[in-house]
This record gives sequence, structure tokens and C-alpha cells, in this order.
Amino acid sequence: MNVLERRQKAYQNSNGICILCNQPILSHEKWSVEHFIPRAIYKWIQKPEVELQVESAANLFAVHMDCNLKKDAEIPTVNTINSLNVSQTIKDELLLVYREIYDSIEQYRSMKQSVWAKQECSCAFCKKRIRLVKATLRRINNQLERTRENAMCLCFHCSLKASHPEYKKKMVDKKQLSK
Repeated sequence: MNVLERRQKAYQNSNGICILCNQPILSHEKWSVEHFIPRAIYKWIQKPEVELQVESAANLFAVHMDCNLKKDAEIPTVNTINSLNVSQTIKDELLLVYREIYDSIEQYRSMKQSVWAKQECSCAFCKKRIRLVKATLRRINNQLERTRENAMCLCFHCSLKASHPEYKKKMVDKKQLSK
């Protein structure tokens, strides 16, 4: 599926309504394609079949750009899927995806929770306390595999900064020195 087809499918799945705020997406508004079951799951639990499911059309929804930037990093449950403001057919397709990769979702959830707890519920960079649903799992060293030992939880603000390699290296080096 090409980019345009993905955007069309996401908009169609959402019926033109942002799945995060439940407000219509107007023609002049910027919006993005949201993976309701996050892509982080297949990035951290590397199984080709999980990637296929997470990238499937059933998991694509339209969201306002601003809503996407404000959302939590919460991992969906059957209840959150059932509470989506989409057709029952779309919910059923998404529930099927969820059930097929449930073990991988739980592996990811466990990894994230253990890293967060090890960091004493704080961002690895700024040290501010963060709730688990607000924590983003990132690699400490991008040259190494995604494993529990190479993982850290960051707040949203630090996670955005860490997407810039030079900033991330500086912060990781600073963290290593303070140990």
C-alpha cells in the first residue's frame, strides 16, 4: 500500500473523525496516520509477523497533528479498542490484530514497565517523575539491538530531543558520567 492509499484507509477507518479527540478532521487541518497499536511493539519485539499486523490497514486511523503530539504512549487494551468511535467492523478487525500479536504486546509492556521501574519512575535524561503511560522506550545506544539492557524510558520532551542523534549522544554520555 502506498502512502496515499494508507492515508485514505486511515481516514476511511476513522470516518473523518480524529480517534483521539473524537472531533471531525476539517479539510484545512493537518492530520496524520496513527497506528493505534504502536509501531514500537514490532521495533522492540522483532518478529516479521508482528510488523505485518501492526502495519496492516486495520490498525491505521486519522488523528489531528496536534492530538498526535499530545497523546500518551499507552498500550491499547481490548477495552480501549472497544471504546473507539469507529464502526464495529473496524473494531472487530483491530481486535483480531490485537489478539494475534497479544503475546508480543505483553512482552513489550513488560519490558517497558521493568525499565521504567528500574529508573524509579523517572525520565532517564531530565530525572522528572513520569507516569508509565507517558514514558517512551528508547535505545541507549542506537548501534546496539533493542533489548531491555539497552533501553531507557524518557518523558515526551526528552524523547523528542533524543530523536536528534547528537543531542541523544550528549545526554547518554552525561548520564554515563554521573553513574
